[in-house]
Amino acid sequence: MAQVLVTGGTTIVGVAVGAGLTYWFSAITRQHQETREDRTRWYEARLQAYTDLSRAMSAAARRLNRERPEEALEGLWSDTSSALGAIHLVGSQEAFEAAESLVAAASRVLGGNEDVMQVVLALRDFKAAARADLGHPPAGVEAGKVH
Repeated sequence: MAQVLVTGGTTIVGVAVGAGLTYWFSAITRQHQETREDRTRWYEARLQAYTDLSRAMSAAARRLNRERPEEALEGLWSDTSSALGAIHLVGSQEAFEAAESLVAAASRVLGGNEDVMQVVLALRDFKAAARADLGHPPAGVEAGKVH
C-alpha cells in the first residue's frame, strides 16, 4: 500500500512539475514573440513615415518644375506635414531633426534663399539618420565592406 502511495505521489508531483514547466516555457516564448511583433510594428511605422517624407519631397521637386515657387512651397508644407508628424512620433530624435532640416532647406530653396545643394546635403543626412534608425548600415556599406 505504501509503495502504491509513493508511486502515485511521485507521478502526481512529476505531472505537476511538468505542467508548471510547460506553462512557464510557453509564457516565456509568448513574451518573446510579442516583443518581436512589437519591434516589427515599430519598424514598419518608421519605414512608412520615412517613405512618406521621401515621396513628399519628390512630389515637391516635380511641382517646382510645373508651378510657381509660392504654390510649390504651399504644396511642400501640405505634403510633408503629416510625414513630419509621424516621424516625430515614431522616429528617433536624429531622424526627426534631419527630416526637419530637409524640409526647411527645401522651403528656403523654394523661397529663393538657398542653393539646391543644401537640399541634397540635407537629404543625404536624412537618409543616413533614417537608415540608422531602421538598423541598416549606411548606404554603400554592406557587412563591413564599403562599395
